[in-house]
Amino acid sequence: NLTFCFLKIEKATKTWTDLCVPENIVRSLVEQKFYGPTPIQRLTLPAAIRDRSDIIGAAETVNLA
Repeated sequence: NLTFCFLKIEKATKTWTDLCVPENIVRSLVEQKFYGPTPIQRLTLPAAIRDRSDIIGAAETVNLA
């Protein structure tokens, strides 16, 4: 089970890093159990972070209540 947790964290770290998210933020995301981006984050983060582009996006929201 420890191996599974390590692999999950390792995969999450790579996923966020591939989207150009800085390492200190990746650590915080994983600590808070955000293991992967939403679809709109996946599409917009590289342009916003790497390219320093302004982003306007719209995505459906989910009510978990």
